[in-house]
Amino acid sequence: MDTPARSHSDPAESVIASERLRALQQHVESTFSNLEAQVLQLRVEGRGQTEIAKHLQRYAKAVDNALQRVRRKVEDHLEAWELEAAG
Repeated sequence: MDTPARSHSDPAESVIASERLRALQQHVESTFSNLEAQVLQLRVEGRGQTEIAKHLQRYAKAVDNALQRVRRKVEDHLEAWELEAAG
């Protein structure tokens, strides 16, 4: 029986996860605008939308729009990666 704890210790799963993360990082570097990359980094650090807007001296709506673009780009990338891996 395959348990979640066991699948995380599987070396093949670790390699796949590393490849996936590396591909996502390359995607971010090649397709995200400077604002999108900054917003993503601050969001990953746990900062809220209002705090990000103040930190970057941007309107909250500009940060919201950047977050929406980031989500869409990440979703599109992951979807394409899964299709590539499946076929």
